[in-house]
Amino acid sequence: MELNGFSASVVIEDKIAAEYAVQVDNGGKTATCWIASEVGKPQLTSTHLEQNFYIMFSRTSYAEDVKGTFYVDGEDCGAKILSKESESSTIYKRGVKETDGMHIRAFAFAALRTTDDDAYLDKSLPRSLGEIRLQIVPVKSVKLAKPTTPRRTQAGSPTAKRKSPVKSTCTAANKPLLSPLSLHERSLKLSGLTQSVSLSPAQSCEPEAKMESIEAGPPVVTFVIKYRAPGASSPTKRKARSTIVGRRRRSLHIDDSDSDSDTIDVVKPKKEDSEPEIVQLSPALGCTLAAPGQDIDAGMLDANSNNLRAERDELEAQLEALKAEHAEIARRMKEMAARPGREGLQVNMLAQPAANGPQHTEPAGDSGVQQCASESLVPKAAAVESPVRQAVVKGSSHNPNSEPPIGKKIPSKSARTRTARVRHPSVDLTLDSE
Repeated sequence: MELNGFSASVVIEDKIAAEYAVQVDNGGKTATCWIASEVGKPQLTSTHLEQNFYIMFSRTSYAEDVKGTFYVDGEDCGAKILSKESESSTIYKRGVKETDGMHIRAFAFAALRTTDDDAYLDKSLPRSLGEIRLQIVPVKSVKLAKPTTPRRTQAGSPTAKRKSPVKSTCTAANKPLLSPLSLHERSLKLSGLTQSVSLSPAQSCEPEAKMESIEAGPPVVTFVIKYRAPGASSPTKRKARSTIVGRRRRSLHIDDSDSDSDTIDVVKPKKEDSEPEIVQLSPALGCTLAAPGQDIDAGMLDANSNNLRAERDELEAQLEALKAEHAEIARRMKEMAARPGREGLQVNMLAQPAANGPQHTEPAGDSGVQQCASESLVPKAAAVESPVRQAVVKGSSHNPNSEPPIGKKIPSKSARTRTARVRHPSVDLTLDSE
């Protein structure tokens, strides 16, 4: 993994362990990945130290003095300073040194001890079990101390040749670091853990120079490497695409949702010319690893999400327009209901004289009626479409020069007359003319 000017890895049998599901969070300050752990026995030679695994971190661009503190299964296993004046840009953490500085106990993956004793049911699992953490912080006032050397006798021979017991590495509570754990079978089954980190027997090593410093700020970066033991091989083989930050590697995806699954598929790297072998790992409690080959393009998901949001907004706008149109139609319908229609208007107009009281119809011979019976009155009244209804004109005889008595109509047998009945909202009359 590489982040904020540093890189970190776990080396198993002189090979950098394949990293899966690299994630960066905590505001770009923490990088997390998963590796497949292997139980092995550390060995020592006369030239260099060979153990099951060791931790290393390197400077890639950060130019200040830093200190890296190593936490294994939640226990502080010491720190090392990387000075900007140092010739090497890489720090190796191979194990935990004894208090005399002349012996080291190398890191090794070991199987957890199980028991069916119910007394261990109440014993909770360490929160950071199955986790290797490296925290890098800036430091100042770095001082280089002299390396620790064994005392010499008067004869000049080192006392280290004497067979004296080696002091064990202990924590503040006087408990050995990374001591073997015994857990109940049920607890292990629920957690999915089968291994932890232990320390090998003490072996002699070359002394190293000690350095002192003062922390100068918050952590620059924190690397979290979670390990799980591989299980039986899967009959199915698939290739996985890498999601490693900065390097192309085969990938394993982690789903943070809760799951009771006990195994997961992990692509175990082989040679470049061969197909990777898929093995099964046991996930931590509350963490599920998806099968390889199910890589998800985050950019594509974001684009699809944006398209769906745009379609949703467009549909909402159309819905609002439909609601406004419906409201306008409802308003118009109310206005139309408030105004009478043609038939209703005609009925109201015809009913108006009756509402005002009984109407008196003037005789056909009245002078006022004769003036209304001119040729221009009937067409004008007939021009009204709906309110006025005109009766059929019937033929009759009448003498226009004679004035009949008021209130009495005297028809003439010799003359032909025309009678027209006109109804108006304000009058109801009969017109007679020759």
